[in-house]
Amino acid sequence: MLSVRAPRPVLVLLLASLPAWATADPLPGPVVEEVRSTEAEWGVGDIKGVKATFSVAAPRARIIEALWNIEKFPEMFPDVEKMTIHKKEAARIVVEFEVDAVVQKARYTLDRRLSKNKDEIRWREFGDDGDVRHLRGRWKVTEKSPQLSTVLYESYVDVGRFVPTSLVRALALRKLDELVGRVRTAVKRSP
Repeated sequence: MLSVRAPRPVLVLLLASLPAWATADPLPGPVVEEVRSTEAEWGVGDIKGVKATFSVAAPRARIIEALWNIEKFPEMFPDVEKMTIHKKEAARIVVEFEVDAVVQKARYTLDRRLSKNKDEIRWREFGDDGDVRHLRGRWKVTEKSPQLSTVLYESYVDVGRFVPTSLVRALALRKLDELVGRVRTAVKRSP
């Protein structure tokens, strides 16, 4: 009886030729859905947005620390071209962003707040002088075990006048996998 086995070098070559995404992160990608804001939850209703849930191999405190660190923000959001911090407190940061919004540059100021039990970061537009009408969202982190947490990301954007909101949402949906990867990398790099 003749048996044929693939030589080991071929197996090694096959594994080596896998794309980086196939071997880099064993955690699954995000579960994504399109959602609408409610007046009760967000202070303004019926803004279309995106909601993504994904896992990160780290405790809640480490993830929140990475997401709260405003100086590292451009690493997770490379479209940020300029950032000006107007106010920085232990649980509140008011920061102005200039971003490459694909069609044109956009400027807006966010009021970011850290919850008392440090498991959620919420943001909303601040002031009337930016290029968006409404921008609300949050990161909520739930620890599942000492080294595994679930992250919820929600973002609601009403750009108002320059770019159709549907275009902004479509671009955000396409970029969510990249965002998840950058968040996981930022958490790995944080102390």
